[in-house]
Amino acid sequence: MLVLLKNGDDYNIKIIQRSSSVAIAPGCFQIVPSGGFEVFNDSTAGCSSYEIKDNYSPGMAVFREYLEEIFGQEEFEGKVSGSVSEILLKNTKIKEIEDMLHKGDADFLFLGSVMDLSFLRQELSFVLVIHDENYDRNNQFLGNDESSNKQFVPNIRLSNFENEEEIWGKLHGPSAAMWELFKETDLYRELI
Repeated sequence: MLVLLKNGDDYNIKIIQRSSSVAIAPGCFQIVPSGGFEVFNDSTAGCSSYEIKDNYSPGMAVFREYLEEIFGQEEFEGKVSGSVSEILLKNTKIKEIEDMLHKGDADFLFLGSVMDLSFLRQELSFVLVIHDENYDRNNQFLGNDESSNKQFVPNIRLSNFENEEEIWGKLHGPSAAMWELFKETDLYRELI
């Protein structure tokens, strides 16, 4: 998911350089959050069919990754109990986004699907644009172990992203494809 946070007359973009110790695309730059479907209560005892159905939601998956990769929360997989709706929909960070969406202070769009041919992985792409400047000002964003030094690349904005040659030279393919999908939207044209 492409995350854009209002900051003055521009929008910050959450992007990382992947750690050298990750299995997929080490050292590449990546728009975050990014991830896949995982069952919250994945344990050695296995999962019931209703747990699998409860977890099979693109929205839930992307916002689980949002908490892990934007706010640095511990990986949820196999470490929490409760249903997806208990864990995510009642989370204060997710409720804040939901409130902003209802008030028109944020936009959330499905951009489309991209196929990562390197790893034969289909990825659903989304964008979350938060228009409320206070969100960026009042939150502490923490990377996770997938990012180099658990940090975001600083000063990457909507206005300068495409001029960042170092990033574009090593940008993970699905992130580049997601950006191109975003550029085709009316929302992008409005923000530019």
